[in-house]
Amino acid sequence: ISVGYFYLKVKEYMKKLNLFKLIPPADDEHEIKNESVSTHLFILLLFISVVILFSYTSLSNVTQTGTIKQPNTEQYLDLYDKYPHILSGTFSGYGSRSFEMLSSLCQLINSAINNELNIFDSNVYVSSTVASKNLVETQINSSINLFIMTTANQFTTSLEIIRDITNGNALVSGEWTNFNFWYDTSLQMTTAFSSAYSIVDGEPCLCSSSVLCKDDCQLFNFITEEILYLIPGFYHGCFVVQTLLQ
Repeated sequence: ISVGYFYLKVKEYMKKLNLFKLIPPADDEHEIKNESVSTHLFILLLFISVVILFSYTSLSNVTQTGTIKQPNTEQYLDLYDKYPHILSGTFSGYGSRSFEMLSSLCQLINSAINNELNIFDSNVYVSSTVASKNLVETQINSSINLFIMTTANQFTTSLEIIRDITNGNALVSGEWTNFNFWYDTSLQMTTAFSSAYSIVDGEPCLCSSSVLCKDDCQLFNFITEEILYLIPGFYHGCFVVQTLLQ
């Protein structure tokens, strides 16, 4: 069967096709023509609708949500390269802010060390007598050790002063980690209560009593609240800075 013959047969079939034939069939030629036009218009609209639906389905982005349990470093980096804006986890909330604070602390520490090094480099070693090599090395090592200890103590003391002022005045941390708030609809008032954590021995610890309260950071299922993984050596507590220093 040639293509031309097939085309003619299809054309003839389409001319005779009538999806809206009346029962009993109409004898009026005008009515039959209206039925034929309605059929062709219906087929045309159906074809256009199918094309639009197919085009929309093929061009639209389909979002699929998946969970990878306990991914290793290579898997995480691979997923992060492919989906940097949508990759998320339960640790992203507190963990991301902790790493931001850790980055800021590192920058602040580097700046403090550089300032102290400039002051230390300006010191001049003067001796009224000729000192032996061993004595010079001992004095230099003592100065270096004193410099390291003094710089570290000054930095931690500054952080402790800020921490004590914040805690002593019952100021709420920017991440609301030391206080929780509850709104009583009946009394139409908001009540603040201290956050509770567990220390190493597992006893309850309130931020109002101690700023050293902490808990292990966890990865958990938001729906079932099942703990999936405990992150060793990483804590969350009353203040982000304090937990980073523990």
